[in-house]
Amino acid sequence: MTIPDLKEKLAELAVDPVYYSLDGKVMKDCMILGFEESRWVVFYCDENGRPENRRLFHSQEDACRYLYNYFILR
Repeated sequence: MTIPDLKEKLAELAVDPVYYSLDGKVMKDCMILGFEESRWVVFYCDENGRPENRRLFHSQEDACRYLYNYFILR
């Protein structure tokens, strides 16, 4: 799964884009998908701007799948 695929799937799930960032831009009360230091990262940024539950991935596909599953289970 790529980022464009993920964006499409999240739209199909009717997830409001205010709850995620797929370009690494950090926003409060939001799930963030980004790329840093040659790894993909997914984390939640709380309402105070602090990152929580940081997960690292070696591939974009794994990071996108993780974030997609997060919203399915939500």
